[in-house]
Amino acid sequence: MEQQKYTITTPDLTHIKNSDWDYVYEPAEDTFFLLDTLEQELKYIYQKKPTIVLEVGSGSGTIISALSKVFNSHSHCIAIDVNSHACKMTKNTSSQNHCLVEVIQGDLTSCLRQQSIDMIVFNPPYVVTPSSEINTADPLTKSWAGGVNGAEVIMKFLEMCPGALSQLSFGYLLLLKENNPNLLMSLLKEKKFECEIISSRKIRGEELFVGFSMLLSKRIHKFLAPIRRELLGLHGQHTAAKASLDVTSVNQVKPVFRYADEFSDKFALHDTKGEYTYRSLFNSSYKLAKEISTLLNNKQNERVAFLCPNDGSYIIAQWAAWMSGQIVVPLSQRHPLGLLEYCISDCDAKLLVTTSELAEKLSPLSERVKSKLLVIDDELVNEAVVRKLTKTADIVIKPPQEPNPRLGGGLDPEFYQNSDAMIVYTSGTTGNPKGVVLTHKNIHYQIQSMVTAWGWTSKDVVLHTLPLHHVHGIINALVTPLSIGAKILMLPEFNCNEVWTHLLLIKKQPGDKITIFMGVPTMYAKLIDEFDNLFQPNRRQCEFIKTILSQKVRLMISGSAPLRPQIIERWKEISGHTLLERYGMTETGMVLGNPLIGERKVGFVGQPMPGVSVRITKRDNPEKVLVEGDSVRSNIIAHDIKEKSISGDLLVKGPTVFRTYWNKPNATAKEFTSDEWFKTGDTAEYVDGSYKILGRTNVDIIKTGGFKVSALEVESKLIEHDDIKDVAIVGVPDLTWGEKVAAVLVLEPEKELTLADLRSWCKQKLAPYAIPTELKIVEAVPRNHMDKINKKEILKTIFKVKLPNP
Repeated sequence: MEQQKYTITTPDLTHIKNSDWDYVYEPAEDTFFLLDTLEQELKYIYQKKPTIVLEVGSGSGTIISALSKVFNSHSHCIAIDVNSHACKMTKNTSSQNHCLVEVIQGDLTSCLRQQSIDMIVFNPPYVVTPSSEINTADPLTKSWAGGVNGAEVIMKFLEMCPGALSQLSFGYLLLLKENNPNLLMSLLKEKKFECEIISSRKIRGEELFVGFSMLLSKRIHKFLAPIRRELLGLHGQHTAAKASLDVTSVNQVKPVFRYADEFSDKFALHDTKGEYTYRSLFNSSYKLAKEISTLLNNKQNERVAFLCPNDGSYIIAQWAAWMSGQIVVPLSQRHPLGLLEYCISDCDAKLLVTTSELAEKLSPLSERVKSKLLVIDDELVNEAVVRKLTKTADIVIKPPQEPNPRLGGGLDPEFYQNSDAMIVYTSGTTGNPKGVVLTHKNIHYQIQSMVTAWGWTSKDVVLHTLPLHHVHGIINALVTPLSIGAKILMLPEFNCNEVWTHLLLIKKQPGDKITIFMGVPTMYAKLIDEFDNLFQPNRRQCEFIKTILSQKVRLMISGSAPLRPQIIERWKEISGHTLLERYGMTETGMVLGNPLIGERKVGFVGQPMPGVSVRITKRDNPEKVLVEGDSVRSNIIAHDIKEKSISGDLLVKGPTVFRTYWNKPNATAKEFTSDEWFKTGDTAEYVDGSYKILGRTNVDIIKTGGFKVSALEVESKLIEHDDIKDVAIVGVPDLTWGEKVAAVLVLEPEKELTLADLRSWCKQKLAPYAIPTELKIVEAVPRNHMDKINKKEILKTIFKVKLPNP
């Protein structure tokens, strides 16, 4: 009985498939060495009676599940891992072994409650690697990448521990010989900490150690700086801060083309022309960059506006402009000539870049605005195609080239730390659009935020059908996957039949198994209509499609416009996926997002993204903060509020937020508070730990008779009506009510609906003050290029409202 009491049973891992280990560190000798050590320590652990037990970096869940079975219900076991795949596997392992484990996705102990952990276990990334791999590698590599002496993550762990530990907590840390375990222990002992190496083992040439320490949280923090300098060999550093910039340091900022050297001959893109490698894209971009530099007299920070189709030419133009140190200004084929001319003139573009097929559109503009025109040589793009794909065979154009010593090219790395990267013009619904200036640093942090939140890896394949003049298509679906070594399957434009073909692997080429699809709500609505027309009558075919999508595609995201509950529910029926709805802006990047793993609440946009902070403030009073939060936690600041939900103006802060509007300092200043919080212009609501977007404050929040009505919520109810195909709700100025709720409807074919009929139907769905009092039937609801409803256009053209100048 006594022997059984002090035994740890290895958990059952038979539920894990071989393919799962592509994303999660597989239990190895170090795992079982740590289990053996913990088994030796069980008597001591029982005597300590820890209430809360934490494993940092749970991986497969082997360690924490084993501990949970030992403690049964006497201790609360928590697992934390930054890798979303590891979190999912840990949950499955605990379930397979009938254990109770709380799983949290997060970075080390950053999301834990202050002073609560009694026992902590950490098998850290301890392999000696370049510091950059800690932040930029795929999740599997990150699980062992330890940086300098393999000890950078270990030091970060020790720095983050104090706030999470109880007064007399204890812990076990696995170390490699290269981590200088004896030096670490001796340094801690010099500071009067109770610590020692309690176990060691040689395994296949590696020497492993388990260190034990009484981690006295109130005392350890102030001694870490000298320990860090000793352990990492940083005797010349004056502060520990410089050595710990592995995640947040600006020294890590680098433009996307700089990753080409890392992924070299891996396929980066598949378009209508064929397949491109990272190397081939780089080489063509490098040649074009030299042409750009010559035309601009070797100057930097000039604006280069480019109009390219959704194919390899776009990437080559973008990379080339950044290699030569310019600011890119992406243009849209959908924009009328007047808008193109405005954007080119407003940013004072010195050079226009396009392809032969679009040169006819830009050539007259080039003459009119007196900007130089560069037409990309078709052969330059064709050179980058290393494999053409035909119906009968794959034609390899050229074998992989010898390593190019300039594959890390571009300007000096310091240039990109503080320079502007891109000007993106927002969609102007009245007046002219504003140019949002994004720096290389902004883009870097936006990428890192999404990689962390959504678990991007080099094995991902994203189906790209989005416009390439908007951050959704440029940063989320293009630059981010190319910065992590993923592959992009790019279509010229969104086409329902083509999207279904690729999602269902009908045209499958090697390496083209789609793992991520990003779209806007209208795309999903059209895909649903196509599905109902093509597949709905065949039950067996529908089941096959659901199986394919749920098993082969790991993530489906919706953004750029509100996602109606009906689309979420129907898409889940079809695909097995609950769409991940997120919220962002051109000026901020992604701000809020539902979790990769965990509950996605319909109608909500989740919590703040990594690296982003948000506030909800009182309407038109940014000084009155109601709620403040980040990716770790959100807190209600205004304790005098008794309502279950809190709504107000949404503000954002963080390194992802833009620098300025181009040549509009006054407009920029108006959008920021004195303490540098950006006013989004949206109204948000905080309910039970999640955020909801109620709409644009100036058009979606309708003030009628003393009540505030969310147009988005009314729209979500009206679309449930069987006769309504599309809907927009706006507030029309009214002398009596301030504003009246007006509905603009597109009806299903051969259907009719009167205002009286609509109001009668709404009585069971909406509060009396939210029921529309005016109705307009139209053939189509006006939308912009990202399929957002253009409500200012509706007010101006349908209701003849004279809008103020912006």
